Amino acid sequence: MTHQRPTVRRAAGVSLAVLALASACTKHDLLAPQPGSDALPAMEQRPIQAPELSILKASSPSIATCGASSVYPLTNGTRTIGSVTVSNDASNIFVTYATPTAYWWISDTRLAVEKSAALIPKDGSGNPNPWSFRNIGEHEPPITSFTYMIPLTRVGVVAGQTAYVSAMAGVIHPVVESEAGLEGGWEWMVMWGVGNTPTTTKSVVHAYPVASCGGTAPLPPPPAPPTAGGVITITFDDGYATVHKNAFPVLQSLGIKGNLAVNPIPIDQQWGSYMRMAQVQEIYNSGWSVVSHTMDHKDLTTLSAAAMEAEIRDAKAWIIARNFGPAEVFIVPFHSWGSRERAMIAKYHKYARGRTIDEFWPERYEPWPIRQPLDLTSYEPEYAPWRTAQGRAETMTKVKHAVDNGLFLDLLFHQVQDADLATFRDLMTQVAAYKSNIRTWKEVVQ
Repeated sequence: MTHQRPTVRRAAGVSLAVLALASACTKHDLLAPQPGSDALPAMEQRPIQAPELSILKASSPSIATCGASSVYPLTNGTRTIGSVTVSNDASNIFVTYATPTAYWWISDTRLAVEKSAALIPKDGSGNPNPWSFRNIGEHEPPITSFTYMIPLTRVGVVAGQTAYVSAMAGVIHPVVESEAGLEGGWEWMVMWGVGNTPTTTKSVVHAYPVASCGGTAPLPPPPAPPTAGGVITITFDDGYATVHKNAFPVLQSLGIKGNLAVNPIPIDQQWGSYMRMAQVQEIYNSGWSVVSHTMDHKDLTTLSAAAMEAEIRDAKAWIIARNFGPAEVFIVPFHSWGSRERAMIAKYHKYARGRTIDEFWPERYEPWPIRQPLDLTSYEPEYAPWRTAQGRAETMTKVKHAVDNGLFLDLLFHQVQDADLATFRDLMTQVAAYKSNIRTWKEVVQ
């Protein structure tokens, strides 16, 4: 489907899903079932502004499961626009939402997977309360497919036992479901994964028998690992002097290269804690990439259209004028952007890294080779934190997952202080074990 994507007008830094859910909990918005009706719980519908659209599929492209899947229609009781599929392997339960119907997208998901039906949160009427479910996904731009992976150990069940599943989705669509309607009014509404039971035609709590993965029948083969594996890149945002002093020598000693995402104004004006131009040039000459990060790290969502364009355009021009690059790559300050900012970035760049993998559940990685270059994510080891053994182990879990599953991962750092040099070296030594999977941005975009 090709069309000019509509844009959403919203408060800076507030996602479509958050806007939808913020008002979802107010009493006057709830459409309560009428006495004697067969309506679903927590039914809700409201007009919204037209969003930016995406066909991004966050689901795993291939899941090896055992036993038969359970499939429930995704419906509001009158319209069915997709499905909810529940399956499992030896370790996990998978719940996949899908909206293959034209002109419908998923903006948020709410999921409860519990050992008993009694553990699924209920409202005052005894209906499942999706606003209290512990698995929450907010999807902007909206998507057409999403998969949760829930460890069996987290639910407390094993093969042969029963888990209980309740799945709700916030979905959006143009009121007039056509190409012309994309530019008109839009609606957001609640839909449930609905199944039939002997006592009701609209059950939203499902008993799911966990299939045994032992048995005598062979398991489906796991997906073949990608030939080249995943790719890791290492980026230092802003251009701090401690990167030249501490991080750069460590990576050199390990035989690996990274990237600088620089703000030109602090460098040109020689702000105290930033690198000088000669230091940036030295790092670039060693084989690192230097990419754009705006002129002085302003939050793009707070700027006028003209000021935002100047930040993006002039930072790229600075990169090109100094023969740095690749000029196609943009790093979003503060992870703060929406449809307006994304459109302006796309005017000047082919690649953009905006959010972090753990802003989503399940964590969002980009497959390698990259399919959605303007929707890349990163992981920030300094918040693990990498200064502790546990934090370094957590970072390495992300690195190994990306490499083993053919995914792209940007490890994002800012400063490396003198006091942290030993622990930073320890982390980079572990990362260097995957040297053959490490690329600079220049190598990524080739």
